[in-house]
Amino acid sequence: MVFAFGPRRIPEIGKSVGEALTSFKKATREVEEETKKPLPPADAE
Repeated sequence: MVFAFGPRRIPEIGKSVGEALTSFKKATREVEEETKKPLPPADAE
């Protein structure tokens, strides 16, 4: 990885990866919370 990006870019890349993981985990939690909500009753016709 040092050869592809250079030693100066590694902290920047690590930060970007960390932010992406945090964002992904947040989105996953939000979807999980939405699926746990009860559905409104269906109208019986």
